[in-house]
Amino acid sequence: MPPAAPNPSFGAQSDWNGTFVGNAGATVLVVQGGQGGYGGYIQDGGQQYQFQAHLDDTTLHGELMANGQPYEFWADRDGTTVYLYLGSNTYYLELAGAPGTR
Repeated sequence: MPPAAPNPSFGAQSDWNGTFVGNAGATVLVVQGGQGGYGGYIQDGGQQYQFQAHLDDTTLHGELMANGQPYEFWADRDGTTVYLYLGSNTYYLELAGAPGTR
């Protein structure tokens, strides 16, 4: 389960379509909505990991495969900022093209 969201008003954003970038461009989350859920990939360290996801309320919840092992992730969105929880790591990402992002 992800850690508690840092803001009690979290989750007001439910449109997850887009590209979110963090870690000086090294970490990328690409999300595209489809029938019954979301798909896309997480890129980290030059590797791309395809995922399938759904919404738990307004939290994006999905699973990807890496090195033959399944990994569960959660992501919360607060405006243009996304908090991606994967394993014991939390990644802070910004919507690509949003003002103030690179």
